Amino acid sequence: MEEVNFAVCLEPFSESLKDEMAILIQGNYEEVAWKHLYPKLNPDWEFYKKADEAGLFKIFTARNPTKLVGYWWVFVRNNPHYKDVLQGADDIIYFLPEHRGKAVFDFMERCLGLLKHMGVEVMVVHCKVAHDLEKLYLGLGFEPYEKNYIRRL
Repeated sequence: MEEVNFAVCLEPFSESLKDEMAILIQGNYEEVAWKHLYPKLNPDWEFYKKADEAGLFKIFTARNPTKLVGYWWVFVRNNPHYKDVLQGADDIIYFLPEHRGKAVFDFMERCLGLLKHMGVEVMVVHCKVAHDLEKLYLGLGFEPYEKNYIRRL
């Protein structure tokens, strides 16, 4: 397994970071998107920018040493059903294929520590059925909670 040989950073949304992430996001889309549901990748960058400015969006990056090799996007807010609980909910996680393995586990573990330090009490993660991350999540101490289903209308 690959050891972590990159820096884990919490970075604010910026045009330069957006430009760096564009290549990885395209790779992420090509690898995991269900194109019959989402035939065109078209991120709402303004939404992410505003969420970041409001303190509701965190971008964790992995750099080797300055090249972006992976990211984890997380929304952080009080749960509307349990307003006294600060909750994180992942949006997307992606690493270049050559930087996967134990390094992703270590990266996520570090990010979870940062989220806990920010006051996050509960973290919710998801994965695609065709790209099952259950082993990773269970190894990080997550437990199964819900199932989601999707349909194009």
